[in-house]
Amino acid sequence: MPTMLSRRPSFSRQRKPPPPPQPEKTVAAAPSPAAAMDGPVVPCKALRGYLKKKHTSQKAFAPKYGTRFCWVDDVKGTLCYSKTQSELAAVRSSVLLRDIRSVELSGEGTAYEHLPAHSIVIYHAEDPAQHVFVAEDREEAWMWGSQLSARAAAAGGMLGEDQKRS
Repeated sequence: MPTMLSRRPSFSRQRKPPPPPQPEKTVAAAPSPAAAMDGPVVPCKALRGYLKKKHTSQKAFAPKYGTRFCWVDDVKGTLCYSKTQSELAAVRSSVLLRDIRSVELSGEGTAYEHLPAHSIVIYHAEDPAQHVFVAEDREEAWMWGSQLSARAAAAGGMLGEDQKRS
């Protein structure tokens, strides 16, 4: 006759005692991106990556966005973007860093609440139109905004609305 295996019910298993309470670690609060923009910004080596660019066409009811590979050419002092990352891709447009009047981020409580979250708005000194890019998240938008502001200021841009280049 086959022997039956006896098994204990799983609910009768003894549980491990809870671990003793650990002393709480004090963690310093990270500064907000808005507060960090006031301090000096250390430029990163290469500023490049994919952002969504707002189309300027007014054909659709709602604005449309296309993915563009954006980069800053520090030698020429330009912000460039193209459809692909390939070196053979034609540069769709470029903006001189010295002609950037302001770089602003969207968000609650700003003048750009109507734009998607994580938007970067670039105003050009000679062109009344604005360039609107959308980053993947808040940190990336802050990084692009602070880096572009610092590089434009270093190139002689960020003059403000009332100042004109002579």
